[in-house]
Amino acid sequence: MKTIIILVTIILSVVSVGSAQKMHEPTKGSLERKALVDAIRTYDVARNGELEGEIFKINAIRVQGNWAFASLERTNLPDASEGTHLAFLQRSGKGWKVMWSSYNDRADEVGVDALKRLRKKHKDLLRDLATFAENGFLAG
Repeated sequence: MKTIIILVTIILSVVSVGSAQKMHEPTKGSLERKALVDAIRTYDVARNGELEGEIFKINAIRVQGNWAFASLERTNLPDASEGTHLAFLQRSGKGWKVMWSSYNDRADEVGVDALKRLRKKHKDLLRDLATFAENGFLAG
């Protein structure tokens, strides 16, 4: 009986460690990174046609589980000097869906408020990703 308990404990430990989802930065040129940036670009253009053809400089981009955070700047449009563009994305099927954008969403909502709202609504938004975004990029 003691052996079974120890075995079950070991198995549960391995399963919980294996299910922990580490945050990572998609490699430059990877399909994952391209899919994230394309999702943001599609989202922007759908809300403002003048953004067609926008090109981003990526300041930071991280993925954890089914969530991603991006900090980028437009480099080729007249509004490029407007500063940093922030976005939270959620995996949707085989692609990504923008869940909040500092550029095209509620003008009265700052990043930390958007993060609080997203975490309240989406319990699967993981802590490490939220902490990364909050500590380095989101103003309150």
